[in-house]
Amino acid sequence: TPASVKFNEMALILIMVCTGGMRSFWGPVYGALFIHVLSELLRINATLFAPVSSLLRDLLENRMVLFAVLVILLMRFHREGIDGLVKALWTRVRRTRPVT
Repeated sequence: TPASVKFNEMALILIMVCTGGMRSFWGPVYGALFIHVLSELLRINATLFAPVSSLLRDLLENRMVLFAVLVILLMRFHREGIDGLVKALWTRVRRTRPVT
């Protein structure tokens, strides 16, 4: 039922798909890995910075805002997401490699 899914969980899934890239199989997988690792790093840093700065801690605790900014920037500058970035880097590396 719709009530069983929380809004933040649904938004996180959409953020993972958009970040990874929507037009490939591996894009959402890359996005899920990236967002999960980033989320855990932000959570750890929020607890580490708690004694130092409450403003920095609050910023790190608002992961959804940071993820939204990440999606906006990624969709503005590279619509293919992480999968597109990986493919572009791979083709660039293959072109610059000398042919033997």
